[in-house]
Amino acid sequence: MSLEIIIILGVLLFLFGSISYAVPSKKSQEISKFRMEALKFGAKINIYTKADKVFKSDDFSLVNYVIKNHSSIKDAHFIRDKKEFILYSPLKLKYEDNFLELISKLNNISEDVIEVAFIGSQISFLWKEKTDITELKKISTELNHI
Repeated sequence: MSLEIIIILGVLLFLFGSISYAVPSKKSQEISKFRMEALKFGAKINIYTKADKVFKSDDFSLVNYVIKNHSSIKDAHFIRDKKEFILYSPLKLKYEDNFLELISKLNNISEDVIEVAFIGSQISFLWKEKTDITELKKISTELNHI
């Protein structure tokens, strides 16, 4: 009798564990909802992996967002060093007349943005994803007004 009860309890615990594992957590639901809003806004979300050669960061908790590039910059890569962005490539951009103004505008962007890459018709940026669509819209607007 007691062996049957142990087996039944084991099966019930297994089923309960499997079901609770399959149900997304509250945080996962929030991120999923935010990413759906971001997609509707026009941002494309890429999970940052080691195979992604665009960025130099080793922090895989960051998320890569891609938006349309409406700025005048078509080829540039900036990395945040402490609190300021520095130019990673191309170095010829450093010698343009409006370079200091460009860096100043980049430094006004949210500190959650770690890297920014202007690649042709797209702007890719790594950021510590927040579930605030207004912050994403602000970042997008600031990047496109550079």
